[in-house]
Amino acid sequence: MSFPGDNFYCADNDRYERSKIGKLRTEREEIQAKTYKNWINSILIQGRTSIDDIYTDLTDGEKLIILLRLLTGENVGTVNKNSSLLLHKIANVSQCLRFIKSKNVYLESIGPDDIVYGNKTLTLGLIWTLILRFQLSQHLDFEQYDLKSIKESMLLWCCNRTKHLEFVKIVDFHQSWQNGWAFIALVHSFRPESLDIDALRRKESRDLLAIAFDT
Repeated sequence: MSFPGDNFYCADNDRYERSKIGKLRTEREEIQAKTYKNWINSILIQGRTSIDDIYTDLTDGEKLIILLRLLTGENVGTVNKNSSLLLHKIANVSQCLRFIKSKNVYLESIGPDDIVYGNKTLTLGLIWTLILRFQLSQHLDFEQYDLKSIKESMLLWCCNRTKHLEFVKIVDFHQSWQNGWAFIALVHSFRPESLDIDALRRKESRDLLAIAFDT
């Protein structure tokens, strides 16, 4: 039996759920973007450069070329310095994508325009592919990896990066990260001068998370 107002209640409830899911998706993308930015800067620091925004600072392809060069030690190609021109931006990014593909890396649905115009989902996908191929490759056989081996390799990498802080224990990708210390330890492993660990031990979890993602 239905009652007056039931349909309105269901509609409101559906809108609330969709809004909640959308908010969670946005928060997840923001966390990914900040995490990937820190990873990129941990590599770019070797070339005495950095990025501030993962979506805008890779669009001209210049930083992407430097990143690939530092990751592989190989010559990626010539940088079009006048990258304020759209044509040169596309040329730079195209060069990067060709180089990545030459390493037998499959780039599903990612084209130069996606990076140049700052497509968030595909930019995150590209950076995740670089992490997977060039950061985790020492732990994976790329001819026959699966989701389980990727997850295990990521966990091992996180443990190795954070072992300098003995009180930080990472055993999974859920509860181990909720108090903020796993993120702090990762940031500290790349930029130890940026964080005062003793002072942070007096902070609450939400403050630690904010500090980790803003550093």
